Amino acid sequence: GRLNIDSDLIRETIAILFERTKEPSVLEWMRTEGLAWREPVGKALIARALGKQRDAASRAGLEALLDDGHWLVRANAATALGSIHDPASAPVLAAHMDDRGPKAFIAKVDALAGYGKAGGPATPVVVERLKSTDWQVRLAAIQALAVFGTADAVEPLIDRLDAEGGRLHREVHKALKAITFENFIANPVTWRTWWKGQKPRALPPPPPPQEKKNPEDDRYAPPPKRNGGGGADADETTYYGRRVFSQSILFVLDLSKSMESIIDVPKDAQAKLGTIAHGPRILVAKTAARSAIEKLDERARFNIVFFS
Repeated sequence: GRLNIDSDLIRETIAILFERTKEPSVLEWMRTEGLAWREPVGKALIARALGKQRDAASRAGLEALLDDGHWLVRANAATALGSIHDPASAPVLAAHMDDRGPKAFIAKVDALAGYGKAGGPATPVVVERLKSTDWQVRLAAIQALAVFGTADAVEPLIDRLDAEGGRLHREVHKALKAITFENFIANPVTWRTWWKGQKPRALPPPPPPQEKKNPEDDRYAPPPKRNGGGGADADETTYYGRRVFSQSILFVLDLSKSMESIIDVPKDAQAKLGTIAHGPRILVAKTAARSAIEKLDERARFNIVFFS
């Protein structure tokens, strides 16, 4: 009954308790009586709490609230479904996308965008929101269309490229590039000319995935080719697989309790760390340091710092 008290502080305190509870009987009450609560603000808080809990068992009850008469209930139910992220909720969210409440629509389209391409069927409804007088609604629609990635969004977005300014203009341009995999300047004429020729052939295929690269790799020279393959020469100084060029080196070794734990070194890493396949972390670290020190140029200077 305290959810009906006209005090935001009390209601929010109760909501936080609901968000953290692990008591099965309380969770079951929230899924049943809680989602059927007679007062909309209390019901919205319970929907939010179930979303914070990522309570998969409440999915059907939350989906039923997407048609609730109060915008906050619809918004919180949609946000909760986005957090639970059950693929079965994507078509349900798409079917309930035609919401005239600005805040409820934003919550629904943001939740559906979290399902990626599965939100594509909602494209026609979301495209209509590009004409909204609320810039926040237009922004949410633009960003969602970029994720859905359907051809039906291209022409309407090109039209908005003509109409929008500032941040929304940049977001439209970003969305067009995300959908089409093209990189034209933010000029509507350029995009219209291209789409006129491209549209009969449908969207271009996505580029091949690029191998993820660690930016730190650029700090090091690639190992020289050896006998037709990669890798450093046997007598070349390396430390954890990295070639060492400096003549002044500082090794830092962790001596904390965690270094006593036993690990299995993968075969592809044993060449970098020595020949240890199994042993304490500290032994692996010492072996790597010893191997590097033994191969240092005789003119090199080094020191070792221990910490725990």
